[in-house]
Amino acid sequence: MQPWSEIKCHQENRPGDYMASIMSRYVAVNKDPPPLLNGSLDDLPVVKAEVNHGRWIATCGAGCGHALLLSVDAEVYLCSDCGMGWQQVEWPKDRTKIEAVLLKRPHDVRAEPEPASRNWIPGETIKMLREQNAEKGIS
Repeated sequence: MQPWSEIKCHQENRPGDYMASIMSRYVAVNKDPPPLLNGSLDDLPVVKAEVNHGRWIATCGAGCGHALLLSVDAEVYLCSDCGMGWQQVEWPKDRTKIEAVLLKRPHDVRAEPEPASRNWIPGETIKMLREQNAEKGIS
């Protein structure tokens, strides 16, 4: 597979279990065990998955700026910076279409190894992404 021929997730950048990785980071930053994940995920605050430089991430809903590379099947996010704790990850329904449009964009060699033009934020439609591509001569 060619480098950057897919939108990256946790598995491509960090081998190992996603949950173990985020809890380990929490412990390293806070010097305390992570909060327990009790009850239903529906009871947690929601953060929306987004694509940043060709990577699926979530950013803390408390606004502290902490972001985390998501696993392909991540249901939760844990902020290790502000104490917000566990949050439920909401993925876009048209995720594969978003990826397909973004992957048409070449990655910016000045930003190696990350393709700086491959970004998507919640609220952007497939039509908007295609229009952005067209503006740059990408079909």
